[in-house]
Amino acid sequence: MDINSKLTFKKPLSLRRKLAKGLSNLRPLYKAAIVNEGTDMSEWLRDNYYLLEREGRSALKSLKYSPALPHNGKNIPEIFLLCKKTVGEDIEAAIRHEIENSDRPITTQELQSLPFMLKASLVDTACICAKNRDEYSAEMMGLAITGLRSLPSIDFEQIIEDYSQIEKIFSRDPSGAYTGMDEKTRAIYRSKCTELALRKKCDEAQVAENIVKLAQSASKSRERHIGFYLLEDTSKSRRIRGNIFLTLRFIIPLIVSFIISCFSHAYWLIPIIYFPIFETCRPLVDFFATKGVKPTYLPRMELKGSIPASAPTLVTISTLIPSPDKAGRLYKRLEQLYRTNCQGEIKFCVLCDLKEYSLPSKPEDAVSISAVSRVIKSLNNKYDNKFILVIRPRVEVKTQRAFAGYERKRGAITELIRYIRTGVSSFRTIEGDAEFLRRVKYMLALDADTELLMDSASEMVAAAMHPLNTPVVSESGCVTNGYGIIAPSVVTSLQSSARTPFSVTMAGSGGVTTYDTVSGDIYQDLYGQSIFSGKGLIDTEAYYRCLDKAFPDERILSHDILEGSYLRTAYMSDIEMTDECPSGVLPYLQRLHRWVRGDWQNILWLFKRVPSSAGHIVNPINGLSKHMLFDNLRRSATPPFALMCLLLTFFIPSHAALLAVTALLSAASPGIFAALRSLIGGGVQMLSRKYYSRVMPSALEALAGALIESIILVQTALISLSAICCALYRQFVSHRNLLQ
Repeated sequence: MDINSKLTFKKPLSLRRKLAKGLSNLRPLYKAAIVNEGTDMSEWLRDNYYLLEREGRSALKSLKYSPALPHNGKNIPEIFLLCKKTVGEDIEAAIRHEIENSDRPITTQELQSLPFMLKASLVDTACICAKNRDEYSAEMMGLAITGLRSLPSIDFEQIIEDYSQIEKIFSRDPSGAYTGMDEKTRAIYRSKCTELALRKKCDEAQVAENIVKLAQSASKSRERHIGFYLLEDTSKSRRIRGNIFLTLRFIIPLIVSFIISCFSHAYWLIPIIYFPIFETCRPLVDFFATKGVKPTYLPRMELKGSIPASAPTLVTISTLIPSPDKAGRLYKRLEQLYRTNCQGEIKFCVLCDLKEYSLPSKPEDAVSISAVSRVIKSLNNKYDNKFILVIRPRVEVKTQRAFAGYERKRGAITELIRYIRTGVSSFRTIEGDAEFLRRVKYMLALDADTELLMDSASEMVAAAMHPLNTPVVSESGCVTNGYGIIAPSVVTSLQSSARTPFSVTMAGSGGVTTYDTVSGDIYQDLYGQSIFSGKGLIDTEAYYRCLDKAFPDERILSHDILEGSYLRTAYMSDIEMTDECPSGVLPYLQRLHRWVRGDWQNILWLFKRVPSSAGHIVNPINGLSKHMLFDNLRRSATPPFALMCLLLTFFIPSHAALLAVTALLSAASPGIFAALRSLIGGGVQMLSRKYYSRVMPSALEALAGALIESIILVQTALISLSAICCALYRQFVSHRNLLQ
C-alpha cells in the first residue's frame, strides 16, 4: 500500500502557533496563582511554571524545524493526537499500545518526532487545564507535569527500532555497518529516506528497499553501504550552493568597489579598496551561504567510549624535549590524557625533537633524554604499559645552517608514520611498546599545550571507521572520497582566556561547550571538506601513501593546510580540543608573522605544477583546496591594503572619510556582525531573564574584539607586510630560514 500518497503531509506550524498561544496565556495565570493561594491548581502552577515554560519552549523549537508530518482534516498532526491519548497513562506502554492499534503504519518520521510531540501534548494539556479551577483540571495538570518529568526515562530509540519499517529494512545493509552506527547517524539515515519518499510521493518502505537493492548490486565497498545513496544527493546540491556563494564572495565586493568609485569619480580606488571591501562583505555573504543549511553531523559508528582492537590508535604529542626540571609537568600532562581517553586499544606517545643546535649533539642531551625516559617508565609501571617515547636525532638543516629534527613537526609525524607502515626509522630512542607502533591505524596528533576532553579520541575514531569516511586514495596521491584527517573544533582553554584583558577579549569566555553541539563550518557544510589546523585524527595508511614523499625538503612551514588538502579533512564540530590564546598583543603579532610567512611559502600550490621530493609534478590538490590557500593569502594581504587606505587619507582629503571608513570596517566588520547576530538571535525579551544573560556579554565581547582589531590595524598591517615580503624573499631569493 502506498501510504504517503493517501496522507496529507505538512509542517506542524499550526500546532506551533497553538502551543505558543497557550504558553503566552500561561504566564498571567501563573502570576494570578501566586496571589490566589489555596487551590490545587494554584499550587501546581506555582511549583511547576518554569518547568512548563522550559519544556514548552523546547517543544516550540523542535516544531519549528520539524519535517512535514501527516495531518488530519483539522490541520493537526496525527502523531500529536496519538500522543494526547497517552496523557495520564504509563506513557511508554500507552504509546506502544496506540502504535500497535493504529489503523495505518506509523511513519518513521512520526516515530522520530515522538520526543517533542509528547512534550508538546503534555504542555498543551497543562495550558488548557490551567484556565480552569475544578478538581478534574487540577488532576490532569498534575498528570501532565508528572508525564513531563518521566519523558527522559523513555527509550525512544527502542520504540523506533521496534516499529520503524525503515529501521528493519536498513538493518539488512550489505556493508553490515548500519546496525553498528550510533543512534544519531541512524536517525539521520531514516530522515533522509523519508524525505526521499515524500519527494517521490511513494511509500518509505519501498524507498528503503530500493536503496538496499542498489547497495547489494554495487561492486565498490563504499557503494555497498546504504548511506552512499542517502547522503550523495544532499552533497551535490550543497556543492552547487557553495559554488554560487564562493563566486558571490568575489563578485559582490567588486560591485561595491565599482559603485563607490563611480560615486567618488575615482576609478583608481577599485584595486585599493577591493580587499578591505571583500573582508567587510565576507561575514554577510557567508551568513547567507549557510542560512538554512544544517551543520554537518559526521556519520559514525557506536564505540561507547572504547576503541576496538581493529582500530589501534596512538595519541601523539609533538614537542621539543623538555628540560629535566620540567619533566614533572610532562608526567601530569600525560596522566591527564590517559585518564580522559584510556579505554580500548589506545596508547600515548611523546614524539620529541632535540632543540636546534650548531652541532649534531650537545652535552645536555643525555640528561634530558634520561629524565623523559624515567617519566615514561614510571607511567608504564603505573598504567599497564600505555605510554611510548620516541626521540629523533638532529640532522643538518642547510637552510637554517644548524642541526635540528628533520622537517620539524611535519618531519616528526612523517617519520613516525613511515615507521608504523614500514618499520624503517632513524630514531635515536624508542621507549615503550614498539610492537604496538607497528599496528597503529589512527594517529591523533596534538600539540604540547592541547587538551583532550573525555572520550574525544574514541568519538573521532568512531567517525573515521564509518564506511563513508574511509579514505579513498587516487592515483594522483590525494584522497578523493572519505577523509584522511578528522579535525575537531579547537577552542581556547579557560585558563589562557582569562589570563589578561587582551586574552579575555580576543578569546571570549573560553572553555568548552556544556553539551556536545554541532556548529557550522562553511566549507564542511557546503563541500564536505574543511581545513586542517594541525590537530586531529590521521589515517596512517592514507598519510603514508599521499605524503611520505610529497613535499620538497626544507620548504614547507605551514604544512597543516597542505596536509589537509592532500588527505581531505573532515570538520567534526561536536568534538572539541582546547588550545592556548596569546596573552598580549606582542605574542599575538609574533604568531601572526609566523602564520603569514607559512601561508605565503605555500603560494606555489596555487599553480598547475608544484615542487615535490621527486621534482616538479602536476598539482594534485582540488580547486576548493586552492581556494582555501588563496583565501589565507587574501586575508593576510587585507591589512596592508587597509593601511594604504589610511595613508591616502592624508594626501586625498576629498576621499579621506571614505578611505578611513573602508579601512576600519575591514578590521571591525566581523566583530560587529557577530555582535548583531548575537543581539538579533537573542531578542530583547531574552535580556530580561537571568538564564539568557550571556547574550549581552557575548555581544559586548564581539564589539570589544572589533575595537581591538581596529586599534591594532596599523601594527597588523606592518606585521603582515613584513611577513609577506620575508616569505617571498626567502622562498625565491635567499632560500634560507624557510623553517624558522
